[in-house]
Amino acid sequence: MCRSLWADDRSGLYRSPNNGFSISFPDNWIQENNHHTGEEISAYDPSSKLRNGHYIAGIVVFSEPNLPPMSLEGFVEFGRRHMEEGSGRYGKYKYYGSGKTTIDGFDAIWLAQSITNKSARKSKSFTLIHNNRRYVMQCVDDVESFDQFESQCNDIVQTFHFAQP
Repeated sequence: MCRSLWADDRSGLYRSPNNGFSISFPDNWIQENNHHTGEEISAYDPSSKLRNGHYIAGIVVFSEPNLPPMSLEGFVEFGRRHMEEGSGRYGKYKYYGSGKTTIDGFDAIWLAQSITNKSARKSKSFTLIHNNRRYVMQCVDDVESFDQFESQCNDIVQTFHFAQP
């Protein structure tokens, strides 16, 4: 793997070429632009465990139009219910909690949950809506090591900023 071609000349800084935001990852993290549905950038801690050729601890940033139009609370609750109702299909679901926060001065909601199938993965997602787009930063790690990763995840998410007009 190599550093992202979209990475800014300052190591670790990613600037979205299309959606007007930036986020800073630790200098040694690996950035990937997979562009799955809505996925903008993935970044992984190279010191985390490997499973099936993929790093375990990382953050994925999604950006998509707010369609159908939903409130911030409605979108987060829709996503939580979707995972809970699909528990048998995705694996065993566990809800840890959620709450309000701010990111770059905008209202946001965090949601912590896990899915256990062949492995137990915990995520903490931060969601905000800005200029009719939804932005989700999803931090993921194994359940047993997530607590050590969570503080770093929170710090990285707080580096998310929208470009000034």
